[in-house]
Amino acid sequence: MGSRNYIGARWVMTLVIASLWCSTSFTLEKADLALVFEDDFESGMDGWTCTDPGNWRIEKEEGSGNHVLSLFTAGGVERDYLAPRSVATVDRFTAGDFIFEARLQHRAKEYAHQDLCIVYNVESEYQFYYTHLAPVSDEGANTIFIVDNAERKSIATERSSGTKWGDDWHNVRIVRDAQAGNIEVFFDDMTRPIMRASDTTFRHGGLGLGSFNDVGWFDDVKLWAKAADTGAGEYVSIFDGVSLSGWSAPDMGFWSVEDGAITAESTEARPCESNQYLVWQGGDVADFELKAQFRLAGNSGNSGIQFRSTIREEDGMGIGYQADILPGGPWCGALADEYTTREPLMAPNGHKTVVDADGTRTCTPAGEPVGLRAPGEWNDYHVYADGHRIVLTINGKVSAEFIDNDEKEFDASGILALQLRSGPPMKVQFKEVYLKRLR
Repeated sequence: MGSRNYIGARWVMTLVIASLWCSTSFTLEKADLALVFEDDFESGMDGWTCTDPGNWRIEKEEGSGNHVLSLFTAGGVERDYLAPRSVATVDRFTAGDFIFEARLQHRAKEYAHQDLCIVYNVESEYQFYYTHLAPVSDEGANTIFIVDNAERKSIATERSSGTKWGDDWHNVRIVRDAQAGNIEVFFDDMTRPIMRASDTTFRHGGLGLGSFNDVGWFDDVKLWAKAADTGAGEYVSIFDGVSLSGWSAPDMGFWSVEDGAITAESTEARPCESNQYLVWQGGDVADFELKAQFRLAGNSGNSGIQFRSTIREEDGMGIGYQADILPGGPWCGALADEYTTREPLMAPNGHKTVVDADGTRTCTPAGEPVGLRAPGEWNDYHVYADGHRIVLTINGKVSAEFIDNDEKEFDASGILALQLRSGPPMKVQFKEVYLKRLR
C-alpha cells in the first residue's frame, strides 16, 4: 500500500494543551542520563543510513558556512503502511529511555500537512513510533503515531492545535521514558510540551529524522540515554573478522574464517552427521539485540542462530530458541524451539505466535513471508529478545514475532551460537556480528 494524503474538512481539536502542562516537569532529566551521540554534520553524514540516499546530502548555509543534513528532494520510498517515506537513521544506535534534541527547518511552502518527523524506538521496518510536526492537527497530522505491522494509529493523549514552521530554525526535543511509557514533545519552548502520549509497545530501538513528502534541514543532533541503556546503547562487535577468537565448538574442523566471515561447511568428504554449534564465549544472553549478515552458498542449506539456549551434554545438540535460516518457505526467518517438549516450528515465516501460560498456542498471519536475496548476496538478520517478546527480521522485514508466556518452557537466558545443520553438503557464512545487551 503506497503513501496517501488525508483530504477533508478540518475537525475541531478536542485534545489541546491544558494549563497544567506549565507546571509539569520532564519525565527524565539530562542529569540522570549520559550524552551518547551528537552530530553537527561538519564532517559529513557518516554514521547515518537513508531509506532514499539520493534525496539526502550535506549542504552549507549561506553566510554562516554552517553545514546541515539536507533532505532536499521530496518523495521518498513507497511503504506498505503510512509512515515517513524519507528517513535518515543513526547507525548502530538503540535506546529505550532517551532525550533527543535537534534543530529543524522546513524548506517548503506552508500547507496543512507540511511536516518534518522524528522516528524512534525503531525495532523493525514497520515497528516504531514517530512524531509528526505540522501546522494543523487532524487525524493524519501533528500527532504521535505508532506503526506496529499495521496501519498507523495516533496515540497522542494531548497535543497542540498545530506546529507552525515558517522560514526559521526551530528547536525540537523528545523525551521518552520507555519503562513508564511516556513520550513528551517540545517545540521551541523547552518548558512546556506540545504533545504527550503513553505507550509501552516498543521499549528499545533506533532513531531517525525525516518527512512524509516534504524537504527540510536538520542540525545539531544530540541524544542522551540512561547509563544502563548506554552500555547497551552501542552494539559491540563479537567477531573480529579475521579469527574465531571468542568462539568455540566441540569440532572446530567444520568452522573457519573465509572472506572475512565465520564459515561453516560440510562436504561429501567431510559430512555433517549431527548438528554443529559454534558457541560465543562471552557469556549467556538474556534481553538483547543481535545484528548479523549471513549467506547460504547457492541459497541452499539449513542453518540458524541459537539463543537463550543450552548445549545438551550427551549429544551436543542445541536446546531452545533458534532464529532459523533457510532459502524460503515457512522455516525461513522462523522462530523455532529446538529439541524441547514443544513442536519446533513455533512462529513460521510471516506469522505471529502467542503462547499462554498454560502452553496454549495461537498463531496468526502477520504479513507477507520474507525471502533471501539472490545467491551470493548477503542478507541482514536482526534478532530482538526482550523479556517474553522475540522479533526476528530479515532484510528489514519482520519474519516472525513470538510472545512466550509458557510457564514451563519459557527461557529467559542462555548461550548464543551459530548452527551448521546436519544433512547434505552445504556452506553458510556470517559476518558483521554485533550484540547489544538491553539490560
